[in-house]
Amino acid sequence: FVNLQTAAATSAGTVIDTLNGTITNPADKITDPEKAEILEKIKAGNLTGAVSQLRTIVTDAAYTTALEAAITDISDPKKVVGSLIDKLNGSIKNDAAAVGTALTSLNAAIQTANQAANPPIPDTTNQLTTAQSDDIKAKFDADDLEGAITALRSYVTDPLYATDLEIAVTAVNGAYYKIPADTKNEIIKKVMDGATELPKALEQIESATQRAVTDGNKGITATNVTDLKNKISASEVVQINNLMAEIKVAAKVTVLDAGPMDLQIGANEGQMMEVRIPKMDPKSLGIDDINLSTADGAQEAIGKVDAAVNAVSQIRSKLGAYQNRLEHSITNIDTTTENMTESMSRIEDADMAEEMSEYTQQNVLSQAGTQMLAKANQRPETLLQLLQ
Repeated sequence: FVNLQTAAATSAGTVIDTLNGTITNPADKITDPEKAEILEKIKAGNLTGAVSQLRTIVTDAAYTTALEAAITDISDPKKVVGSLIDKLNGSIKNDAAAVGTALTSLNAAIQTANQAANPPIPDTTNQLTTAQSDDIKAKFDADDLEGAITALRSYVTDPLYATDLEIAVTAVNGAYYKIPADTKNEIIKKVMDGATELPKALEQIESATQRAVTDGNKGITATNVTDLKNKISASEVVQINNLMAEIKVAAKVTVLDAGPMDLQIGANEGQMMEVRIPKMDPKSLGIDDINLSTADGAQEAIGKVDAAVNAVSQIRSKLGAYQNRLEHSITNIDTTTENMTESMSRIEDADMAEEMSEYTQQNVLSQAGTQMLAKANQRPETLLQLLQ
């Protein structure tokens, strides 16, 4: 697990440098000694302490978004494992020349198929153009294997060349020696799932890099793969779970961290609620420098503490007002939802009482009509009987 934490610290160092780049005021930047302290905490497994120290250093609300993004990156073990795989991938060389050969061979096969068609098709019809070939190569060079293959399939769509196309796709796949993005995500998931899936993740790393090691001259050796596996396999499921538990605490954004907020509390434009909660640490309350070592200092402290208590009480009352207003808004929304459901029911559902009354009325009219028709039919028969 130490190796994984070391990797996490390395990743965190890059994140902190990026965060520093967004801070314009030199006085607010994270100094090198502060950065070293934070990284030491991460190496020691004290992620909570590292995040707390980072939040203590970067307090300006202008950098809240960048700070929380940095904390998320530092706190995510998936990104740490992913960065290890990316580092290994960075040393693996794909065979770009083989892709060019595969595309040239595909064009030659298309020309042959055109000549064999009945009637023959012009040689260059449906061949890959230079722009299309360059697009496929560019995607491959950018490690976008899926994008390269998708582009290739989109350029060659005629069923006449289906077999030749699949041969080219196989060749492009074979030229890609790095761990693909989907395989990388599968490995990360297995590592995060714990001890049961961890051996499967290590086997998948071995399998995904086997060709690059076996074929040689691809930038990596079996030792590189073993080193990566050791860094990941050194983690134990209990320690990973503990790290995840720390993340849930350390990366949690509180109301104060979020800064000023404007909440949409209604369905219409302008139905907003402003939430403004000032910072409530000892420094902002004026009690960070209390001196109780002298009588005068103690007397002064009483006034400061009283003022701090009053300030806290005011903020608590404001929080209560926010809560009451939100609860009232929730109640109104619940009532509106209930009314909306009732209205929809009136529109969509049948009124059984009304429908049954209508049914009974129509049934009575139908039976009355039937009886009157029967009586009308009996009169000619009666007259005929009298004539007889």
